[in-house]
Amino acid sequence: MHHEPRHSLPKALRYPLFMVGLLVLIVGEYSAQEAGAPEDARVVIALLSMLFMILSVALR
Repeated sequence: MHHEPRHSLPKALRYPLFMVGLLVLIVGEYSAQEAGAPEDARVVIALLSMLFMILSVALR
């Protein structure tokens, strides 16, 4: 029988964590583009959003 590891996040937290990452990516990149932010700031926004999305999958 397959058991979940003890450090796993419940589904109730994984989905919102993924959605936060997606929202940061969409809204953050759009806002940075409209504000004329430097490329470095846009890279940080993209990395932060990817971190949220990867954590939501990796902490199963």
